[in-house]
Parts: sequence; C-alpha cells; structure tokens
Amino acid sequence: MQKDVARLKQFVSQIADRGPATWQSRTRGLFLGLTLGDALGQPAKHDSPAVLVSGVTTQLAAWTADALLRRTTRYGLYPPQTPHGEWDFMDSMIRTSLERWLMARDGDSRHGEVPAFGWLSDVPALRNPRGNATSTERALRRGSASRSNSCRPMIRSTVVAVYAGAERFQRASPAQTARAARTIAAATHDHPDVLASAELLTFVAVHALRTDGDLNDVLQAATRISDAEPSHAAVIAEVLELARSDLSAAESLHSIAPDDSAASVLRGALFLSARYPSRELAEDALKAALRAPDPDGVAAVVGALIGATHGYEVFPTVQLSRLELGWVMDRLAIDLGEEVREDKVPAGGWKEAGSPWNEPWWDVKYPGI
Repeated sequence: MQKDVARLKQFVSQIADRGPATWQSRTRGLFLGLTLGDALGQPAKHDSPAVLVSGVTTQLAAWTADALLRRTTRYGLYPPQTPHGEWDFMDSMIRTSLERWLMARDGDSRHGEVPAFGWLSDVPALRNPRGNATSTERALRRGSASRSNSCRPMIRSTVVAVYAGAERFQRASPAQTARAARTIAAATHDHPDVLASAELLTFVAVHALRTDGDLNDVLQAATRISDAEPSHAAVIAEVLELARSDLSAAESLHSIAPDDSAASVLRGALFLSARYPSRELAEDALKAALRAPDPDGVAAVVGALIGATHGYEVFPTVQLSRLELGWVMDRLAIDLGEEVREDKVPAGGWKEAGSPWNEPWWDVKYPGI
C-alpha cells in the first residue's frame, strides 16, 4: 500500500497549477476519495495484486447513496425537507437500502420483506463480506439503533453532502445538509458522538464541495459560516491549532485519534486535512492517514475531503482504475450529482401517472421502494 500511495506525489505535481475543480469532478472526488482511502487502509488481503479492495465502509456508503437516489425516484421534485426542517422519509429509506446490503452479505434474495431490486443488487463485489460491521448488522437485524460509537455510520452518511449542490429545488444550506447526515447515521446508530460526528463531517464536506481553495480554506470557511454549530467550530479550531504546532504528524495523530470511534477518526482526518491542505500534499495526507490507529477510517475521510476539495483528478488513474468498486462508486457519484442539478424523474415522482421520464432507465436503476 505504501508503494501505491507514493505514486500520488509525482502525479499531483502535474496538476498543481490547475484551476478549481468542477462540480462533477468534486462529487466524483468525494466518492472515489472515500473508496480509495478505504482500500489503501485495508490489510494486504487482496484477491489480486492488481486490485485495490475497499472495506465494508465503502459498501455501506454505496447503499446509502442508493437510498438517496431511490428517495428522489419515489418523491420526485419535492423538497428534501418538511416545513419543520426534518428530512422526511429519509431514515426509513436508508434502513431499507442497508437491509438490501445485509441481504447481499447473507446470500439471501430477501431479508424480511425487502425486495432486492435495483442495479446494486447485481454487483458481485457488494455481496462479498469486507470487514466487520457488527453494530450495523445488529441494528438492522434487531430493528433498533445501536449504541456503538463506530465511525462507519459517520463515513457512509457523508455522501449526502452532494445534496447541498441542488439547483432544481430549494438549495439546502450546509447546516441543513449536515442535519440530514445525522438522520442518515441515526437509521442504525444513536450514540451521541456518532450523530454529532456525522453532522460535522458532512458540514465540512459541503464546504469542500463549495469552496475554491485548499483544505485550510475549507476549514476556515466552515468556522465562519453563519449557521455553524458552536461545537463544530470548536472542533475545527482545535485541529487547526494542532496542525500549526511543532508536534510531528505521527505524534499528533496518535493523541487526537487514538481509536476507531467516530469522534476519534473525524478529528484525526480533520487534523491531517489541515496539516496537508494542498493538492501537492495529497500523497502526504494519505500516507500519514495509513499510520493512524484506524487507518482505513481515517484514510477514507481524508480521501473524501481531498477529492471533494480538489476533484477526482487529484488521484492517479493507475490507482482509480484498480479499485474493485471504483466504477460502482463513480457511477453513483455521477448519478447523484446529476440528480440534484437536473430533472431525472417526473415532477411528482414515480407515481405521477402519465409523466415522462427524462432518463428512461432511471426507475429501473433506482426504483422508489
């Protein structure tokens, strides 16, 4: 893995003088960076030396994106929030899509009453067990949220940051989108640290998608925004101060991110983002993440923030083309990024009789159930 990460340095030097990344490049970068970081952080147990195999975090993120796309199919152009500011129907659709993930892992065509429709159910790599997600599995089987402080629900929830780029219905603010991430994480986990961390990570990811500059600019913007939670600003200020200190990255990382809990992984990833903020330092950020106590979690978050800030082009093709789930995550990123900016479904959703579909296969790929 160290050899793979080292390839970034030469590649990034070729694009250092480019302008800001496009919206589509950033949404793809968010998904692909998460996938790449997760893969680089895995133990060397790959099916082939030519394949970079991501862990269960990427699988969960894929099914979470699937749920967001299915939700739009079902409810069409209705705003994603109720008049009271709640993300209507989000938790039930997230849980249903994650139950499809569990069905795939179990090798069953059905789990409970959830039909396995949609194209993700036909992806072989999503049926293969990839690491431990005990708390998520337990929550889905029992039908009640877990009290685990796992980082995985925080990371998978980050894909909703793309909603903040919506142009065809009321655009969600960073804080509104961050609250959606909290709802998504709460579909399986109710530990306060998990929910707060999911909210903060997505809040930063939204700014990464919207801010022209490096990751320090992103973090500074996240502390200045008017709807920022005081607790969010305090965490960001903490990591920015630590990044400016004389402590080594390894020493700082082990003190601020000692385990695989959501709060620990988030602080570690934000610290590395602040210590290595530019495109030229992307390789250093990912290499440092691999030395964290929880390398796949920290690297997945760092990769997502790098990609959302600088665009997917910051990652070399020699790595992206080797990702087992690279095409799957890239397709989901493109579809979700286009869906929030274009009209893929009828105005009233899939139940609107007689309304034409602007993309004929959309309700086959993402049926609204």
